[in-house]
Amino acid sequence: MRKIYDPITGSDVTSTVQTTLQSGRTLVTAYLYRTTFQIFWNYNPYGSFGSYTFTDADFPIFVNWMQIDNGAAKQIGHWLHDNLIPTGLNFYPEPITHDKLSYGIGFEDKPVEIDWAIDDSKVYNVVEESSLGGVFNTTIGELQSPANCTVKQGMQMGFFTDCPFWIHEAVFTDFPSRGGTFLGTTLMFRGYIRGVTATRSRMKLKLSSLMDVFQSVQVPTQTITPNNRALPYIPLAIGTYGGDFAGGTPITERVISFTTAETIPAGALQDYWLTFNPASYAGFSPYKSGYPAAPAFRIQGNDASSAGSVTVYFYQPYALPNPYAAVTVYAQLANVGGPTGFKYLPPPEMSA
Repeated sequence: MRKIYDPITGSDVTSTVQTTLQSGRTLVTAYLYRTTFQIFWNYNPYGSFGSYTFTDADFPIFVNWMQIDNGAAKQIGHWLHDNLIPTGLNFYPEPITHDKLSYGIGFEDKPVEIDWAIDDSKVYNVVEESSLGGVFNTTIGELQSPANCTVKQGMQMGFFTDCPFWIHEAVFTDFPSRGGTFLGTTLMFRGYIRGVTATRSRMKLKLSSLMDVFQSVQVPTQTITPNNRALPYIPLAIGTYGGDFAGGTPITERVISFTTAETIPAGALQDYWLTFNPASYAGFSPYKSGYPAAPAFRIQGNDASSAGSVTVYFYQPYALPNPYAAVTVYAQLANVGGPTGFKYLPPPEMSA
């Protein structure tokens, strides 16, 4: 039997639920859907995270503890900078379902598809803790570009690609409206958003399980590691250009103009990566073990800088925050400050 954890205390209540089932009781269940991401649409210098939390029940469900990895239950909540504030989260009713869950032994990927009849006119809030004190709601619609962005548009444009996604099942003795008790939650699926398709009235999220890494990532038959198991390549904000980019002015969804004092030749930024959050000057990195990175946008090319500005072209649409913490340009080949080893080890391709 799967482990079931109390939603308020995090204690293991599997035996209690099992006893209730064996006594002939019929339980009421509902699915909980949660995805976590780094807030990328407004000023976020310290790398705060946000979550979308929904349920297929017709009533909201509050959860403070739930299993999110292969260990015991952990507290969930909103974020202050890159620190979790364990206040719990509400899962709100949405017309959302998933296809049949299947499991297996070994490295076979068992993908899942989420069908969400998303309402594009609805504002989906994310709770964030202010560094000045207090909690406020923030939405993806605050982006400068694309303007008035919706969750569906952001999903389609790849801003949430590779963000983790969980499906839990909530167990009740009866419907809460009839006095039922919330017994606990059990983890049903853990994976990542890999693709999105949408129509006028709904959206389908294609989720891959953790085993997808063995299917989609090309691993060489032999890897030469010259030092003590450190990563052979870590993206660092040491691009030759871009140390003082500012004042992003959208031109199209893939073209933007920055002010800069740099003298940049045409095409010099090709295949660099650019992020707007968090701020490298504050000592923060968009990469945090166990959590999704802020969206990074790969540069296709640039015009030569002129009169204090440079026009940059991206391979795919970018998300320009309002306002943003800093423009950080990551070199495609990092030779300084990374792990010791071969100086010119080719870096891997990284998706946005």
